[in-house]
Amino acid sequence: MKFYLLKNKMKGVIVMKKKIILLLSLLLVACSGEKKEKVEEIANKEKEVYTESKEQKKILEIKNISTTSGNNPTIDITLNEEIVENNLESYIQILPKVNYKVLSARDHIIITGNFDINKEYDLKLMKGIKGEKNSLIENIEEKIKFNEVEPKLIFSNEGIILPKINNSKIAFKSVNVKKVNLKIKKIFLNNTTQFLQDFEFKGNGNIFDYYIQNNLYKVGETIFEKDYELNYKKNIWTQNEIVLEKLIEDKGIYIVELSFDKDGIDYNFPKEVQEWQKNSFFANNGKVGRALLVTDMGIVAQKDNKNKSIVSIIDVVENKPLANVKVKSVSVNNQVLEEKVTDKNGEVTFEKGDKIFYLLAEKDDEISILKLSDSKLSYDGFLVAGEYKTDDINAFIYSDRGVYRPGDKINLGIIARNDEGSFPKGHPIKIDVFTPRGDKYIDGQILKDGKNGFFTYSFETSKESDTGVWEINVYIGGEKEKRFSLKLPIEAIVPYKIEVDTEFNKDKENNKVLGEVSSKYLFGAPGENLKFTSEMIIKEKKVDFERYKKFTFSNPTTYITDIRMNQKGELDKVGKGKVEFTLGDNIPKNINLEGNIVTKVLEDSGRPVIEIDNVDVNTFDTYVGIEKPEDRYIKSGDKLNLQVISVSQDGEKLVKGRKLKYRVYKNEYSWWWDYYDYNNFLKSIKSDKNSILLCEKEFETTDEPYIIDYEITGSGEVFVEVEDMETHQSSGINLYASTWQDSSTSKKIDKLKIESDKKEYSAGEIAEVKFEGEKGTRALITVEKSGEIVQRYWKDITDNENKIEVKVEKEFFPNAYVTVALFQSYKDSTNDRPLRLYGAVPIIVKDDSKKLNIKLETPESLKPNEKFKVDIKADEKMDYTISVVDEGLLQITDYKVANPYNYFYQKEGLQLSTYDNYSEIIGRTFGDIHQVLTAGGDGYLLAEARMNKMQNSFGFEKSQRFEPLSIYQGVLTTDDEGKGSVEFQLPNYTGAIRVMVTGASGEKYGAKERKIEVKAPIVANVSMPRVLKVGDEFQVPVKVFATEENLGKIELEFEFLNKLYKENIELNSGENKEIFFNIKVENEIGNQEAILRIKSKNYSNEEKIKIDITSNNPYTYINNLEYINGKKSFTYPQDSIRDSVKSRLLISSSPILAIDNRLKELINYPYGCLEQSVSTAFPQLFIDSLTDNKDISKEEAVKNVNIAISKLSSFQLEDGSFAYWPGNSESDLWVTNYVGHFMVMAKEKGFYIPNTLYNSWLNYIKDKVKESDYNLKFKTYALYILALGGEAQIGEMNYIYDNSLKELDNISKWYLASAYALIGENEIARELGDTLSREVEEKSFDYYLDSYGSKIRDEAIILNSYYTIYGEIEKNLYDNIVKLLQSQNWLSTQSIGYSLMSIAQVVEKNSSAEVNGKIVVDGKEIEFKEKDGKWEYIDNNMKQVEVLGNNLFVNQYWEGIPINYEQKDESRNIKIERKFYNEKGEEIDVKSLAKGSSFYMELKVLPADDVNGYFYIDNIALTQIIPSGWEIENTRLLGIPSPSWVEEKVKNNNLEYEDIKDDRVNFFFDFNNYNKQGQSFFIKLNSVSKGKYSLPGARAEGMYNNEYRAYKNGFSVEVK
Repeated sequence: MKFYLLKNKMKGVIVMKKKIILLLSLLLVACSGEKKEKVEEIANKEKEVYTESKEQKKILEIKNISTTSGNNPTIDITLNEEIVENNLESYIQILPKVNYKVLSARDHIIITGNFDINKEYDLKLMKGIKGEKNSLIENIEEKIKFNEVEPKLIFSNEGIILPKINNSKIAFKSVNVKKVNLKIKKIFLNNTTQFLQDFEFKGNGNIFDYYIQNNLYKVGETIFEKDYELNYKKNIWTQNEIVLEKLIEDKGIYIVELSFDKDGIDYNFPKEVQEWQKNSFFANNGKVGRALLVTDMGIVAQKDNKNKSIVSIIDVVENKPLANVKVKSVSVNNQVLEEKVTDKNGEVTFEKGDKIFYLLAEKDDEISILKLSDSKLSYDGFLVAGEYKTDDINAFIYSDRGVYRPGDKINLGIIARNDEGSFPKGHPIKIDVFTPRGDKYIDGQILKDGKNGFFTYSFETSKESDTGVWEINVYIGGEKEKRFSLKLPIEAIVPYKIEVDTEFNKDKENNKVLGEVSSKYLFGAPGENLKFTSEMIIKEKKVDFERYKKFTFSNPTTYITDIRMNQKGELDKVGKGKVEFTLGDNIPKNINLEGNIVTKVLEDSGRPVIEIDNVDVNTFDTYVGIEKPEDRYIKSGDKLNLQVISVSQDGEKLVKGRKLKYRVYKNEYSWWWDYYDYNNFLKSIKSDKNSILLCEKEFETTDEPYIIDYEITGSGEVFVEVEDMETHQSSGINLYASTWQDSSTSKKIDKLKIESDKKEYSAGEIAEVKFEGEKGTRALITVEKSGEIVQRYWKDITDNENKIEVKVEKEFFPNAYVTVALFQSYKDSTNDRPLRLYGAVPIIVKDDSKKLNIKLETPESLKPNEKFKVDIKADEKMDYTISVVDEGLLQITDYKVANPYNYFYQKEGLQLSTYDNYSEIIGRTFGDIHQVLTAGGDGYLLAEARMNKMQNSFGFEKSQRFEPLSIYQGVLTTDDEGKGSVEFQLPNYTGAIRVMVTGASGEKYGAKERKIEVKAPIVANVSMPRVLKVGDEFQVPVKVFATEENLGKIELEFEFLNKLYKENIELNSGENKEIFFNIKVENEIGNQEAILRIKSKNYSNEEKIKIDITSNNPYTYINNLEYINGKKSFTYPQDSIRDSVKSRLLISSSPILAIDNRLKELINYPYGCLEQSVSTAFPQLFIDSLTDNKDISKEEAVKNVNIAISKLSSFQLEDGSFAYWPGNSESDLWVTNYVGHFMVMAKEKGFYIPNTLYNSWLNYIKDKVKESDYNLKFKTYALYILALGGEAQIGEMNYIYDNSLKELDNISKWYLASAYALIGENEIARELGDTLSREVEEKSFDYYLDSYGSKIRDEAIILNSYYTIYGEIEKNLYDNIVKLLQSQNWLSTQSIGYSLMSIAQVVEKNSSAEVNGKIVVDGKEIEFKEKDGKWEYIDNNMKQVEVLGNNLFVNQYWEGIPINYEQKDESRNIKIERKFYNEKGEEIDVKSLAKGSSFYMELKVLPADDVNGYFYIDNIALTQIIPSGWEIENTRLLGIPSPSWVEEKVKNNNLEYEDIKDDRVNFFFDFNNYNKQGQSFFIKLNSVSKGKYSLPGARAEGMYNNEYRAYKNGFSVEVK
């Protein structure tokens, strides 16, 4: 509600702002000719007069003086320029004398003090006050009179529970209120559950909530109402009491409401306040209310992890347990779960704690209530975070490396354990795998062959797989299965060939950051003379502490722009280099700063190997933090109630004695859209011209939080900051004050100081836990382990410092908790300290006996293609997995071997839940009582009165370009002594490998890894681009290393594209030499192979590199259909790229569909929402009817359909409907129908549809068609599908036919008629069909928004319906659809899919007559004769073909890539801008770059220049292919933060998914042109391979609407 009101308010202002701009624009346009000149002349004269007047006023003067009353009386003096005077107090005099404080904020002087607002004051400003430009030239005297205080009512204390010692009296305070209305309402005891369902049992309760007030008549009634005159003094707060003892004698909850109206106040509204504002004031501020429960019974409950609840009933007045109290546990649906009576200790135990809604305690004439959801104690501020241990199943999932390439096999290990540390033999586990877009890649794979709960599982990805983070879900446990997840990145990575180590530290003495860089090749050679760069980006480091998660330690107004420092260098002969960053004076000293250092060492190829470091640049010994409230909205007139703390650097303790200052700012007038966005406004709120500094106050910290209790009046943005006066580090939060917000709850510091004597213990030791106390209090002490209560007892407290001893049991491993709740008696409370304090401390236990010690014995080094053995030795017999992985792959993500010990024995979180209602006990009333209101007597008892009344060219990667070295084995088992041995065969590889073992034995776990260098006598590192394109000219560097002596002459041969390059060299051991081969890619595409051969007298080797060659030019097509009686010639294009051409001639005795290009388009469609997934699969159900093309595999079509079916479950919601994208929580009604249609047809074709998937949809759609408000278009489609699937809902069909037929559009009527035909009601079907149009009119794109349709889609629906009803083809529709499918026109996936599906179902099945004739191909005659009626000739090199014969249907098909092709820039409703920037954000020219350069590409999608109106289009795909000599730097994988200038540009884009391949990036997003700013997308790039290349064009297209498309041409680039 809050957000909605604010949003609509802003929206209204934005609309107004747009209208004003439009009006001004029209005026400017209208002011042409003489009129324009006149306007300019007048404007200039006005400007001159204004300037002259301004120049004459060269003095500092007062513009305005205003005052505010209330709890913080203030005088606000506004001057005509900013104040620069520091010693303002000496220039101000106020009489009569009063203590005051002076603040300055820009052009304001703000005076706060102990003003008596009923008095008048003389204010004198002394001459000499300095402004920014001028000074006050004479004394100024003013009479100051304060505004009246706004009328207000508040309760003196918060809470709901009123102990009987108060004699049923509650106190309230008022100011400028002379008459109040008191209303008492009673909640009937038997309606308590219903009332609590909407009521919040905390604070005073949300009794003015809309649902509470509107439903009150259902659960209670008003029993008393009366007006009271108050004894009051003008502008003075008075305290009054209400005596309720005669009214609330019955047990239960009561509601007390106090209110005033316009006749009940002594207050004059300011003149500018309008009538509606006055009405709003009385409605929002003219009332207070609270719920009331009179009882002396406090309730404390503790629930363990098995849902057993121990409940204590305490006499809060005497602080003693209460025996013989009847306690009920009640469910949310008002069922009594259990009922028991407390024992002598005041305790009962309930077994169904998870079902308890509230506890009800009854004794004699009183009850007490504990609503669990509103009363759980928060242990924020204590070290209670960690994993929750369960008493059933736990599982550890790991992979053999940290990142994979599309096409790689992913290897997983799974260790499952029950609470006994074992796992049942043969017990299955289930695995689902999801892609980054949420598609289900693997559905319900069952594993049963584990060893002692140890499983392995491997699956293949495809080269076309989505990049990004994949999710593996493992389900264990049968009916009550638990899910365990592992997230894995799949990215277009290339293994590193070198390793890089860096170390950075701050030199505080010299104010520098010093670093060392070292690098070596993986096979051991030093990284001699390799170039490197180090860049340090200094940013604010956000501080978070586990104890203080609800606090922020940063200030949004002290943000800094990135401070960047760069250093380039070259490593020395041993591969080492030094880095030095000098920290200048421009670095802020009041912000916690961190340097993020990205070091890149360039391989010989130019590819960077990246190492990331973080170094503290500016830190503090203590940090000031301010509480983050759960709700940023605050009610006008409420106090801020914000906690402030000063924390030690490690976040462990609160620090006493720090001098802090808080400031409160308010802004009522700023229009945040004057800024770039709302966040920018919040950052600038202190400096905004309309922001006022309300308050500034210094205080000193203690070992408890300080509470800012400043009262906020009025509405607007509020900013609160707290600053450490010594370090000037600060924190701040933004709030919003309004009159319609519910009142907040005041805070009390109820956290107990508690600590243990040691950080870690061994089993058998005694842990000492110390906590604060007070004589006469009682402590509830609980020892908890894994959610179970180990020990629980009460202790009488006699001292301020207390100590308890806990024996550390072995079972406490890895940790247990001690919680203490300290209670004081209500009758002895003489201050406002909480009646209950509470705290918790962990008992950390170490146990090395749970560690499995593993040793590995391997060779020190290896040679390529060598066999080797790994010996494993463990403490005892164990199961294990072993993997051998390329070190260059592992270093990309800094992968470490997976150790299950760290998982199974990680710190546990506090699982014991504690609840009590002590926070809701109304405190004792302090201060004078001016008046007592007695409720009863002559009051009007309403209850009595009612008593007697009733109740492009390169589609997907084809080569396995970078075959990973990754060998995985397991689960293996050692012998009884813990020994094992595994043999491996290395491939032709040089570098380094890592051997990794993960082992388990019962409850013992361990892991071990070892690195081994792999080198040959001669090592050659050859580097080529990831992908090549026709026309590329590039250099292949080959760096040759000699690792042994006496190698003699080394011969090198490099073979590529049918050319052989040779070079001879000689090297001594430890030497290296780099050789270059210059290559040009001719007009040829496809999968190619480069071969590097090395020969010497003692060693030879051959390395093969697979690489794809593509073209920047797109495929073009010829798809001609001709009918021949005689002869006809056909010409085929010749100027094409080799291996791209497919030419064929199909001759038939019957008509030919010739729509293979559309089938291929769907099969290869790269995107994947649900509609598109179904549209691509739908026509493949009918593949036999649609094509005879051998290039379109029928087996592949079956596989595609099954894959589509397997994906459906990831889109299905709990109710059986389907979402558009996986992960969405909203049903898409049309897509739900479309999926159902597909499933019905797939079942008919014999495909398996899981029963749960199908039946869930079926039940949903059956219920949906019965809903009266269901969209009729969707309903008729659903009825047709149900009839098609044999589940016809005839009653619903008849109802629509009889009552809603006129409301249906033409397509819906066709669906309804088809449904009747399907159930055999042919007469009704044809009677209705005869009245329907077979023509489809053009409609706007918006018409099809909810069904993703088009004109051709609707024509296909009618074609299919006509065939269903009449049993024959509607020829005009058929011809139109086929013609459009045969064309090259753009069509959406659904247009193609639905049309092909309809065509397939109505296409004639009649066999063709014999076909015969003759063709002449480039002068060569060929006769043909085929009995089945079709003859095909394929020749990719044919130029001219003549066909001779009679009654022949001929299809000429050709596809290929032209050599010479140029596409012009295009902008249809949208356009693309492309820019390039260096690391600093400066625009650069990239046509010629040095090798090793890093830079950014910005692709910006904007509305086209000719677009004036507003539009919104979802599902835009933007693709940019990059030149072969550039490479994409995957910052997503490496976690490299973007520069602030990039973040600023992209923060408002609507990016849904980003797919990063080797040579391109695809962005998917929704677009609107509301602010004409467009959306920016960035690609981080590196220039890698020397050569000349082409940057292809960037393309954006609407995935459903081809009216939105753009193309930005590319250009030639060079890497030098």
